[in-house]
Amino acid sequence: MRTWSVKIATFLLCLQGVGLIILAYYAFTVLAPEALPTPLSFSGFLALLFTSSTALACLAALALVSALIFLLLRPLAWTLALLLQGLMLLLGLVQYFQAKPFYVYFLLGFGIFMVIYLYNPDVRAAFPLEARGAEPEVTA
Repeated sequence: MRTWSVKIATFLLCLQGVGLIILAYYAFTVLAPEALPTPLSFSGFLALLFTSSTALACLAALALVSALIFLLLRPLAWTLALLLQGLMLLLGLVQYFQAKPFYVYFLLGFGIFMVIYLYNPDVRAAFPLEARGAEPEVTA
């Protein structure tokens, strides 16, 4: 059953994917050349590339796949969307303690908002535990 809560969550996941694509492009074209040291070491270049543009691009792809699966109401869609938020929050924390780019607050804020929204009872009801292969909770 596709309720308004699920439609909004799908739209937010699409918005997140597009935003992450824009941030990955920005990190690759603007931040990467400025942050590179003059004598470029290979390990420094890989570390910079991984923590900025490549990680954002991977998260963008995961967000768009998650939005598509969420739209189709597949059983693992909710779990994949929550995994995406956890990875985005982890990347935001790593970047916060490393370079502190301006967009890290957007990553962290949107990730926290999405985790809270995904735990909305209407969204969770669209993806029951039995469909995900988990045992239902037994309360006494």
